[in-house]
Amino acid sequence: AVFMMLATAARRTGLAALVTVVSLAMASQAWAQECRVPSGNPRPDDPALVPTINYVLGNANADARALRDALTACNAVLTRPGQRTSLQAQMCVSEAQLRLAKLGEDPTGNYAAASCGFQIADTLAGRGRRQSEQARAQGLRVEALLGLASVSGRDQAERLIAEADRAHSAATQSSPDVHWRLFEIYRERTDVTRARREAEHLGDRGLRPALAWIGVARLDPAHAQESLERAYRAQGDSVAVNSDLGRVYFNRGEWDRAWDRLRFATGPGRTAEPGFENLQLDAFYYRSILESSGRGFGTLRDARDHADQAGVSQAALRQMCLVRLVLGGEDVYRAILDSNNRVIGSQPAESLNGYDRCNRMASTAEGQLLLGMFWLRRAQYMPAGRPDDRAQWRAAVARAVSAFSTSRAMQGADRTALLNWPAPPQSAVTLAEMVDYGEQYARYAESGCQGTTPSDTPNQASAVFRYYHVNSCRPL
Repeated sequence: AVFMMLATAARRTGLAALVTVVSLAMASQAWAQECRVPSGNPRPDDPALVPTINYVLGNANADARALRDALTACNAVLTRPGQRTSLQAQMCVSEAQLRLAKLGEDPTGNYAAASCGFQIADTLAGRGRRQSEQARAQGLRVEALLGLASVSGRDQAERLIAEADRAHSAATQSSPDVHWRLFEIYRERTDVTRARREAEHLGDRGLRPALAWIGVARLDPAHAQESLERAYRAQGDSVAVNSDLGRVYFNRGEWDRAWDRLRFATGPGRTAEPGFENLQLDAFYYRSILESSGRGFGTLRDARDHADQAGVSQAALRQMCLVRLVLGGEDVYRAILDSNNRVIGSQPAESLNGYDRCNRMASTAEGQLLLGMFWLRRAQYMPAGRPDDRAQWRAAVARAVSAFSTSRAMQGADRTALLNWPAPPQSAVTLAEMVDYGEQYARYAESGCQGTTPSDTPNQASAVFRYYHVNSCRPL
């Protein structure tokens, strides 16, 4: 089957007698082509072919039928006596095959034939010192090799990509599509040097250069700001660029610059470029952090609303809960009043009482810690005047105790994991210390606030609880 496929590809070049197919690693059916070039300099162009070439290959919307007609006409020239060195016909055949492959018509055979044909055209153009045509043939051969790699098995694709890289290094001209495809390959392989090289080749203006420099920034965090500023110069109104640049400024503590970029990226009606949606979700997250930081950027309600738009990463889910703990009030509890303004129960609406947001990480030890803090914060707002009210209050505190106990059990023997929350002053506190303190405080509240307050012995955990206002106990 492999030989049949290659024989077909060879015939399509119009140079079946000049193409030798060499089998490599027969067990894996890997293969390569050596394209033999006819002797002699390229023949002068045939004016009769120019209308066909200009009409079909110059038309970006040419359909498969038109391309096949061009392929037949140009291939006929190559089969005539003395015409095997027609550079014009060889380029026409190869370009038609490349375009057909891109349209999905026998991509393996057409990509293979095109890569061989462009190699022949490269040599012919070099002999005739036709530099512009040689550069075009070199660049298109790289494109054909990459196309063939995309429809090949993994091992063969690796060899083809390596060959494309060698051809690309020798080429004097490649299309933006080639540079972009190579950039994507090198980014996937975390090859910083080559990815940066392709980003440089993509130019200084436009979306593709901008997105390429975002990729380089992710591969090389040490120089991320420099790369992202290049991305910003290339496409300053890109949502993806502004999102990632805002993240970098945020992590460097450049709050004003971060705020400007994040606010732009998350503005009304703005959507991220396809494939870069996660960067905008991150922008909503970092914007929420700034708005809840007390540095004068937005309000806590803004922080809550933007956290809700930050996706479902662990960091985003955590922020959804933490900002509600700070807000308190209706964001953790809302009472329902009867006609006489007496409390008859709690309103379970998720958008108002925050339980849904603080329960979204409940399958983790950290999520149970958040849930425990939520129940203690809610208890601060619950009425306790009537027996039924006191029963509901005690039930909320009991849920807090249960959540802290569950968190401890989930942690297992490892009690060294540090808390990774965005706000001070928790830089050195462990998750285990937070859970221990939370359970002590919940049991203190459960006792009716009798005895020694856990806050009487300050530590990092108590400072975190105070920061999120989970530090008020009221005797029943």
